[in-house]
Amino acid sequence: MTGTIEVKIHGTIKLSEIPDFLDSRDIVIKYNGMQLPKIFRLSYESIPVSIEDKNGVHHEHYIYRLPGLVYKHVLLWVKKAKSEKTGFDKFFALWVAFNSFYNFHYERIKPTGKESDEKRLKRLIEDLITEEEANSLLKMLSPKIRTLLNSSYDIKINWGKRDIKAELQREFDQEKFNKYTLKLLVLALYGIRNNLFHGMKPLTSRQEKVLDTAFEILLPILSILLIKYLICYHSGDVPDEICPSKT
Repeated sequence: MTGTIEVKIHGTIKLSEIPDFLDSRDIVIKYNGMQLPKIFRLSYESIPVSIEDKNGVHHEHYIYRLPGLVYKHVLLWVKKAKSEKTGFDKFFALWVAFNSFYNFHYERIKPTGKESDEKRLKRLIEDLITEEEANSLLKMLSPKIRTLLNSSYDIKINWGKRDIKAELQREFDQEKFNKYTLKLLVLALYGIRNNLFHGMKPLTSRQEKVLDTAFEILLPILSILLIKYLICYHSGDVPDEICPSKT
């Protein structure tokens, strides 16, 4: 193909379709007027880390990463997820992609490997999503979220001590479409993942429907996060209002 095709994320293509084009050499993707860099051109990231020695003296060194390879890994799992037939297979393949990405991002802040998944997930939303984006995303996903909330499926985290579904329900009842609500939604998806990983739910037709819905919610969320990471960390000077935190 000669030349390029321009794709605008808002208005001309569904958000969930964006991962299909992220590594294309022939398609230019723009978000809020800013062009996303090509994944195959992403260079090393060097992240400064301060380490305290036995004498209490801090020394700075760098962790080097290849974001392009991480994106390729994530996109392959997204492709697999979208090709699967059952809710179980679609959701879990997509969660592998998501898990890989939020760990990748969190290494930038605290590369110790000791932080909980809950902290990593909340920090991902905090760093990359604006209040306006959270509002738009939640409104777009509202029918799917209400389907999840209206099901008889329990969603709890912290070994059953926290009813995350009830918390999310309260926010939606009050129509609070903000970053806090988006964090609760992501934690609810994490709770669905935990239910099966820890053997807390049987694999039934009802479970499959829940996983289908969870997949349809998670894919657009992961898509916007992938886009925002490219914009915020690989697009040069970006307005502060686009990137809540550039650690």
